[in-house]
Amino acid sequence: MLILRTGFINNIYKLNIEKASLTIIPIEIGGRYYFTDSRFMPFFQFMNGLNIIFENTNLEGEKEDKTLVKYAWQVGIGITINLVENLRVDVGANYQSNFYMTEAMNTGFEYVFGMGFAL
Repeated sequence: MLILRTGFINNIYKLNIEKASLTIIPIEIGGRYYFTDSRFMPFFQFMNGLNIIFENTNLEGEKEDKTLVKYAWQVGIGITINLVENLRVDVGANYQSNFYMTEAMNTGFEYVFGMGFAL
C-alpha cells in the first residue's frame, strides 16, 4: 500500500516573559507491506519525507524567526484487523527519527491506534 501523509504539530512554550513556538508540517511518502490478506493482516511500514519547521523565539527581548526544512524517517510494525467487510482497526508501533538539530533529534517511539472505513 502506498501512503502519502501530512499533518500539523504546534508547540507553544511560555515562561515569565520568555516565549517560543515551534510549528512542524510533515510531508511524508512511504508504504506498508501486508504479509497476509485475511481478517488479521500484520504489516511492516516505512515512511520518509521532510518536516517544514517554523521556529519563533522571544527570549530576553530578542525576537528571532527561522524556517527550516529537515529530513525525517519512520519504520514500524503493526496489524490491521478487519472487523466486518467495510470496518477495520489498525494497531502499531513506529520508531521515528526527525533530524531537527544535532542536540535535539526528536527521536523515539510512536504508538498508533486507528479506525478505517471503506466505501
